Amino acid sequence: MAAYEKGSRPHLPIEQTPLYVTLVELSHWVWKTVQDWDEFARSTVGKQVVRACDSVAANLVEGDGRFSQADAIRFLIYARGSARETAHWFRISRDRGLVDRKVIDEKIAAWNSACRDLNGLINYRRKNTGVVKEERAMSYVITEHVSMNEDEFAEWLNSWPAV
Repeated sequence: MAAYEKGSRPHLPIEQTPLYVTLVELSHWVWKTVQDWDEFARSTVGKQVVRACDSVAANLVEGDGRFSQADAIRFLIYARGSARETAHWFRISRDRGLVDRKVIDEKIAAWNSACRDLNGLINYRRKNTGVVKEERAMSYVITEHVSMNEDEFAEWLNSWPAV
C-alpha cells in the first residue's frame, strides 16, 4: 500500500470516473447510430461527430497521463473544445433529420450534464494546483453554452432556425 501525506488522496484514474464512463457510453451510442445512416450522411456528418465525440474522452485520458498539472489542464480544455464541437454535430444531425428529435434531445441533455462536470473538473484542477486560467474572454466564449441548465439549453437550441 502506498503512503500518502496526511489529507491527500490517491489519484483516481480518469477512466474510473463517472464523467469518463458517461462520455464513452455516449461515444458508443454515436458510433452505433452513425452506422445506420446512408453513405453520404456517414461520410460527412457521421465522421465528424464520431471523431469529435471520441476525442473528448481521449483527451481526458491523455491529460490524465501528463506529468505537469498545466499540461493536464491543457488537455482538459482540449476535451472541452471537442465537447462543444460534438454538441454542434448533435444539433446538425437533429436538424437534418438523421436522428429522432426526442432521442437526440435526451442525448444532448446527457452531453450537457457531462460538459458541466468537465467544467467542474477543470475548475477543481485549477483551484487545487494554482494553474492560471486562460484569458477571461476566451473562457467565457468556450463555456457560455455549457453553463446553462437543461431548460435554458433546450430553449437556446430551439431558437436556432431549422436548416
